[in-house]
Amino acid sequence: MSGRTVRLFMSDGSPFGIRQCEIFNRTIHALAVSRGRIAELKGWEEASRPGVYFLLGRAEDGALKVYIGEAQNVLDRIYQQVRDKDFWNEVILFVNKDENMHPKYLEARLINEAKSANRYLLENGKDQNVPMLSRADRVAMEEIIPDIRLIVGVLGHLLFEPLNAPVSQTVDALGQASAASIIGREFLFSGPSHDARGRVTDEGFLIFSGSTAAPRFTAGNPGYDKVRQRLLEDGTLRVDATRDRLIFTQDFSANSSSQAAAIVAGGNRSGPTSWISNGKTLGQLETASVIDGGSRTSGTPSDGT
Repeated sequence: MSGRTVRLFMSDGSPFGIRQCEIFNRTIHALAVSRGRIAELKGWEEASRPGVYFLLGRAEDGALKVYIGEAQNVLDRIYQQVRDKDFWNEVILFVNKDENMHPKYLEARLINEAKSANRYLLENGKDQNVPMLSRADRVAMEEIIPDIRLIVGVLGHLLFEPLNAPVSQTVDALGQASAASIIGREFLFSGPSHDARGRVTDEGFLIFSGSTAAPRFTAGNPGYDKVRQRLLEDGTLRVDATRDRLIFTQDFSANSSSQAAAIVAGGNRSGPTSWISNGKTLGQLETASVIDGGSRTSGTPSDGT
């Protein structure tokens, strides 16, 4: 994927005020603000245009949660949601500079995209039927959806990014793909009571569905045991009694390779030495990638610390 330029304007010069976000040479733009600062949107004329919006927060158990809505006057609808919904603490709204937008179509498509990614709990109820549009209008709205996905991600919410999404390769200043990255490489971690597969991601380490883990937590950081218990409770892990193991029923994103290894092994483990790909440990490959990346840069060695 080619690079894109996203411009972020901080209205009061701090991270806490209204943030305006737009993509260079595109007509869609976003306004993001915390719930406590909703009144500040009154001074933004575009907030009263037709558009779609995201109410973002957490459920009672701490899980990420979102409500996706639409309105002909987005700001008026958000005022209503202040009274009607209390889980959210941030809103992101999208409008079109030329006001050429079909909010109901975008709302339905974005709800379905969020359900497919399965990242956040959706406050929206039943599945949405996508309204019929003319061919020209449908094409125009479909062109907007990737822009919305990108801006939502730039603003810190990976709502539309599947855990096991295809790997996008980083390019350097000359547009050349990086050969050193270990993102996307598959790793294995096997032992007497577990066989797991996974990969490094931009968020940490992803354990693949179908991997198996030790049936019991023996010793180590109690936080890892709590994570295992939570995964058993929500069904991400289930007991495989025939093999006296636990099995992952879906992909799971761990904070780090070491957390992933500890969850799999049932006790403290070093991720860089546990996960192996083609006979080399993750730690060895990370070191090699840094050395390789450094050797390809031009100029004299840095004397910084």
